[in-house]
Amino acid sequence: MANANVVFEPGSDEVTRCAIRVLSEHGLHSIRSFDLRSAMEAWPDCECPHHGSAKCTCQYVVLLVYGSRNTPVTVVVHTNSGRIDFRIMHDSTAMSDLTLAERIKVALDEVSLSLHSASRASAKVASDVG
Repeated sequence: MANANVVFEPGSDEVTRCAIRVLSEHGLHSIRSFDLRSAMEAWPDCECPHHGSAKCTCQYVVLLVYGSRNTPVTVVVHTNSGRIDFRIMHDSTAMSDLTLAERIKVALDEVSLSLHSASRASAKVASDVG
């Protein structure tokens, strides 16, 4: 019997949807204010600065995340070669809502654990087959 592999590498849209869903479960509202994939539709042959490949496969999404106040905290989701980077951006000119930032961090930690658990489950399937 041939070996079979199941590789879990979440797509950028999956990561962003998961982040928005978990943020919502934590009582936070998210608005996608920028999406690199959508912006790049006008330039389908744009070279990737991270890979040097003819077509960029990275994703960069900017979310405005709101709690109970009208001032959002900016969250950046960057996926590149299977690596997922969440960043909570602090505006030094505005008073950041540190409680909101902490709630966002807790939610993003949950997203990270969910994606890691799914990845480990797939890796276990791959190692058990064969």
